[in-house]
Amino acid sequence: MTTGQLQRFVPVKQPTLTYHVHLLQKAHLIGADWEEPGFHVNTSQIRLLSSYVDRYLMPRESRLSIFY
Repeated sequence: MTTGQLQRFVPVKQPTLTYHVHLLQKAHLIGADWEEPGFHVNTSQIRLLSSYVDRYLMPRESRLSIFY
């Protein structure tokens, strides 16, 4: 894999909410239906939980392949 290809999968400095949601769904901490009507999620909680998963629970390879 070239550097250019790898850069597509590495999160940007300010990851989007979509990135956080995918990360949490991949770690099975929130369901795929988290955005359904009536299911309220605090975005700051999502980001906080996501950063915890990112740092402590998921290996680097998994994070890079989320959007693959």
